[in-house]
Amino acid sequence: HDAIWAALDRLAKVEGRKAIVAFTDGRDNASVRHTYREVYQRLAASTVVMYAIHLETEQESLGKRSLSNEGSARPPSPAARDILNTPRFGQSAPTAPPQSVSIPSSPRAQLITMAEATGGRFYSPTRYEDIEHAYSEVADDLGSFYRLGYNSSNLNYDGGWRDILVLVPTVNRAEARTRKGYWARP
Repeated sequence: HDAIWAALDRLAKVEGRKAIVAFTDGRDNASVRHTYREVYQRLAASTVVMYAIHLETEQESLGKRSLSNEGSARPPSPAARDILNTPRFGQSAPTAPPQSVSIPSSPRAQLITMAEATGGRFYSPTRYEDIEHAYSEVADDLGSFYRLGYNSSNLNYDGGWRDILVLVPTVNRAEARTRKGYWARP
């Protein structure tokens, strides 16, 4: 989780389109600063798209204890507190889907959730050729982004969460992969 947080810190200084491509087993066995929930909330509020390429290193179905630090008693870091205490994370809003998200039980499910929240994709290659294919699809995706804009009829910029849904006609197998919503920031 700390690595994704650090990537978000670096990308905050970059103009234009931003993406994280994480090649990982998803197990958080080294983070000391940030939990899954903190990283998920920050990703959901950012403009960064995350692509997760999952490498299975153990059978998750064996019932082994997750190495996620989500259940630890440690408090959030000062950087996390600063970000989590801003209105864009729904502190002042009654509904805030990214804040109320349940924590997926497996590292694989956590990666899927983070990728979906950002409009990215999740891959789980089982052969070397599949890894090449996943990176190729990510490169294709990054070359075919479209930015849509609209004016909301809700002019109350209260920092609350707004759901969005983008539909496209099913012509030529077109697919709209988007964020689930946005924060209505003043």
